[in-house]
Amino acid sequence: MDHRQQEIEDFEVEQARLKGLTEHLRAEEEAEKAAEAEAAAQKAAEAAAEKAAADKAAAETPAAQTPAPAVSPESAAKTSGPPEVVGGK
Repeated sequence: MDHRQQEIEDFEVEQARLKGLTEHLRAEEEAEKAAEAEAAAQKAAEAAAEKAAADKAAAETPAAQTPAPAVSPESAAKTSGPPEVVGGK
């Protein structure tokens, strides 16, 4: 009976070891996910800051505020309408 009791104790010790290992691996996975989420948040914050700086620079640049050139009626008449057939029958 002593041998059987030793096997039971060995089994219980092994189960406790495996449980501890499982908990350790889960903790590592959660830490890795948290680090990835933090890195993604940092990257998003940097992208937002870059976009804000670009938007601010564009708003401060006078060239960005100049209107597009107006199209003259003559050039509009040239581009509107059906295309001409050259050398057609």
